[in-house]
Amino acid sequence: MDSYIGIDTSNYRTSVCVFRADGYKNIGRLLPVEKGKAGLRQNDALFLHTKALPKLIGELPNAGVIKKIGVSIRPRDEEGSYMPCFLAGAAAAHAMAYASGAPVYKLSHQAGHTLAGMYENEESLLNMPEFITVHLSGGTSEILFVKNDMGKLQISRIGGTLDINAGQLIDRAGVMLGLSFPCGAELEKISEGYPIDDIKVKTSLKGTYFNLSGHQNIIEKLHASGAPAPEISAYAIKAVTDTLLSALLALETPLPVLFVGGVSANGYLRDVMRQRLSDVYFVSPALSGDNALGCAYGAYLSDLRSKKSG
Repeated sequence: MDSYIGIDTSNYRTSVCVFRADGYKNIGRLLPVEKGKAGLRQNDALFLHTKALPKLIGELPNAGVIKKIGVSIRPRDEEGSYMPCFLAGAAAAHAMAYASGAPVYKLSHQAGHTLAGMYENEESLLNMPEFITVHLSGGTSEILFVKNDMGKLQISRIGGTLDINAGQLIDRAGVMLGLSFPCGAELEKISEGYPIDDIKVKTSLKGTYFNLSGHQNIIEKLHASGAPAPEISAYAIKAVTDTLLSALLALETPLPVLFVGGVSANGYLRDVMRQRLSDVYFVSPALSGDNALGCAYGAYLSDLRSKKSG
């Protein structure tokens, strides 16, 4: 059976994948971040990806005949979108293409996230001509309008943060509490049992765009005043959830909404969105963070489109 390889080298995770029509194997490793830090410099991320890729590729099952190699080469589908960390994945993809004779299929990291969500919700989204993607992570908090032709995506930003990202707010709160980066899962665990619905959050919106930095100031004040960790954790989660929900309600769209990105794995956020939005989809927690599945699936769908048009 033909195989499709996926490679993604985002700012915080190295991922590789083998995809076949009957399933896939995705392997990802977080890049090491020094304790007390909330991120990596790009030159450090590029070096760490270059170091990690040979080992991860070696852990993949035998791919057999490689039909195409999908790789993320930039963060977004926008002119001038660029981050050095994606150079590591692109170099590996082209080396693999030379050795195998398979062509390279290039896409954005954001398209890869959307395609992973489409794969897990294939019955509902694969043939949906238009939908909304909400990409929530440490590097991105955007509301996106997606035009879809069987996995060939046109993505445009129609909302999102005007300052810091949702993942930055979560991670900065977590690092303040002494948690290890990335902090989302630990922060959620700490908040369990706290009456999060009782927290009052004042959102800052300009249509479908929003600000989150004011909530960081509130979190810093809570910490300085000796507020307990569960309260600080719950506030950070509630601030992201309420702000995003307000922006989506302001959008007033009848289109389906797909949530992707590491922050979208939060259980409270998922519960609220399912209650308040009529047609909503999530990628699984295991694939909500950065992954190479979307790249491999995108390469696979590109061949299906070619066969269909031929």
